[in-house]
Amino acid sequence: MTDRRLTARRPRCDDSRVRTALLTLTLVPALAWPAEADAQRRPRNQPPPVIAVARPAERNRARRLGLGTRTAIETLLHDRPAANWVAAARGRPTRRFLWPVLNGIATQGFTAQEGRHQALDIGAPCGTPIRAGYSGIVGFSGAHGNSGNLLAIVHPGGWVTAYGHTRRTLVAAGSLVRRGQPIAEVGDTGDAHGCHVHFIVSRNGTRLDPEQHVVGRPTQVHRRSGAVASRH
Repeated sequence: MTDRRLTARRPRCDDSRVRTALLTLTLVPALAWPAEADAQRRPRNQPPPVIAVARPAERNRARRLGLGTRTAIETLLHDRPAANWVAAARGRPTRRFLWPVLNGIATQGFTAQEGRHQALDIGAPCGTPIRAGYSGIVGFSGAHGNSGNLLAIVHPGGWVTAYGHTRRTLVAAGSLVRRGQPIAEVGDTGDAHGCHVHFIVSRNGTRLDPEQHVVGRPTQVHRRSGAVASRH
């Protein structure tokens, strides 16, 4: 008696499906290599994103305080900053922060509803300097998901400011910064549509409308409908 396992036919490969799959990967590289596709979309004259390198003193300070980690940035974005971080920020608390981008245009405002756009988007050409809203200590400087290159500063009094989608960060975690100091450059890293900074202001874990806590905003700045904005 013939063993059916020996006579059973092996399923044939559908050549048309294989050809279709190969053609799709060839014509739509973003489906297979999103990082390479993103690089192809980036203008040739625009340099790749750069993260600041910490100096030994800054690295030791960050390690001692537990700054610059994934846990640290999640805390800074969603929770009350640790007491030792606030103490390390030094100085007197303030409720007023510098407009982070000179001549930057507000393109998308703050939404109080949790999970929505709880930040202020400020459009400016890529490479435009971003300045610290107030003195403090850098809690995080690096890549963070949809926010791209993200920089967060802990300020006295439990305040935190964060700057997302930057092309280049100029200070590292553990750095002590002063009010108005250049800390990054406007970019379009992460999930962003055009060059802008995603500006966050919070106190003790509560997101606040940045427009209610900024000074030095140029008089000609106004919100433009349909302008560049982030998806989050």
